[in-house]
Amino acid sequence: MVSIIVAMVVVVALAGGILFYVAYPHQGRDVEGASWLSAPLIRAAFRLPVLRDGDPDTDAAAQQRRHHEDDAADERARLREEHRAQRDEQQRAEREREHAESTQG
Repeated sequence: MVSIIVAMVVVVALAGGILFYVAYPHQGRDVEGASWLSAPLIRAAFRLPVLRDGDPDTDAAAQQRRHHEDDAADERARLREEHRAQRDEQQRAEREREHAESTQG
């Protein structure tokens, strides 16, 4: 029971820290009523990397992930096409069989 309460306090404190970071120093404002909190948050804001719209993604791991995702998407598309071709072939064979049965009977 105590571990759950401690975990919940940690989660709430972390959420509050993120809220203060996004609401104040990330926008260039001081935390009102808690000036002691402004300085560490501003330092954290300048230390953390920020990816802005239009910035090229030069991370090699991210490029490799994108390449792998592209390959996986191509493989899924190829498998879908094969499945569609098999289904069409089965439907065509079924129609031919039904046509042959109807002409015999």
